[in-house]
Amino acid sequence: MNPEQVRREMEALFPGLETSEALQTAFRAHPGAERYLEDEPELGRSIPWVLVRCEIGGKTITGLVVSGTSARLGWNLEEAFVMFTTDVAASGAFVPVTHGTATVSVIGTVPGTNRNPGRPDAVTLLGQLAEITARWASDRRKTDAWGVWSRVHGQPAFPECFVEFHRGDEVTRGLVIAGALDAAGGWDFTRPVHLMIWPAREITLDPTQAEWKEVLHGDEVPQSRRG
Repeated sequence: MNPEQVRREMEALFPGLETSEALQTAFRAHPGAERYLEDEPELGRSIPWVLVRCEIGGKTITGLVVSGTSARLGWNLEEAFVMFTTDVAASGAFVPVTHGTATVSVIGTVPGTNRNPGRPDAVTLLGQLAEITARWASDRRKTDAWGVWSRVHGQPAFPECFVEFHRGDEVTRGLVIAGALDAAGGWDFTRPVHLMIWPAREITLDPTQAEWKEVLHGDEVPQSRRG
């Protein structure tokens, strides 16, 4: 799959991707962004970019949620939040949205970047995640089955957990696409998980046989070591 194909798949998988990326760029360049990033250091990392459309006082405003009440899959939009938009000013503006004063709809959610930016292979890992996710999304049977399962279990609209298992010199890295959930709604890594590994192979793996693991993206599961 060439870069253009990957991009098309990603745009299909993440509605509003181009708009989200443009707003992310404008947000980072805005002098007011620093305060929000200090308050929410995980914004754009473990907290995804959530693109919303708000009907406020007869006006339609599209923007990224940059502050509010966080939830496991992003933001609780039933509570007050702040959105960053370029609809009000070309350079961007921060618009508070109070619950009950606006009609809010989610256009799309884009996963944040790698939570381990210090790794020298971070860019490579993001590329692998993008390609694996695109290949998963191109399989209609997988996406349909996931859609039904995710609605029942309150999971995101697409697999997000990209994890690396280490055993001796062997490293297995992949996107979790099936498995059991723990009491908190995350993947239960004490039981077998089904992975899609780069470029497009699927395996079932017993995480308890790994010496340690590192969640590179997605589920808020801390790195763990055995022994």
